[in-house]
This record gives sequence, C-alpha cells and structure tokens, in this order.
Amino acid sequence: MQRPLPSDPQTRADVETVLKNGYIILNNSFSAAEVAEAKTEMDRLTGITPEEGRNPFEGYKTIRIYSLLNKSVNSCSFSYYMNS
Repeated sequence: MQRPLPSDPQTRADVETVLKNGYIILNNSFSAAEVAEAKTEMDRLTGITPEEGRNPFEGYKTIRIYSLLNKSVNSCSFSYYMNS
C-alpha cells in the first residue's frame, strides 16, 4: 500500500520526481564549507591508490569507498541530513 504524498507543495513535487525518475537533484543542499569538508574527507579516505569498482554494475573505473559512514570522522554531520 502506497502512503499518501506530502501536503507541502515543494516536498510533494520532490517525491513525485523521485517516483517518476527514480532520483532527484537537490541543488544547494550543502554549504560551500560542507562541500569542501566532504572533498577533504574523500581525499583522505581514497588515499594514493583508491579502490575502483569490482563489477560492471559499479563501474570498473569508479572510485569506491565501501561503508563510508563507518569510516568517516565527519559522517555524523552528513548523516544528519539523511535522517532528518
């Protein structure tokens, strides 16, 4: 059974976009400082020889950091957005 869509017009439009396309792009979700912090953390985690995808689905040339939230010292600030 499908839950009713949110009543807020913007949230409803966002949910409808996800249902239609399977994804949504949320512009300006993070401040410039948060983006810089995330990039620094990604560089730290990938190191000199980053791990690449293991199969065609992941893409053999994509850089992968498995279990990112368990490895990152900054994950708490970003996981807030996912849980709010």
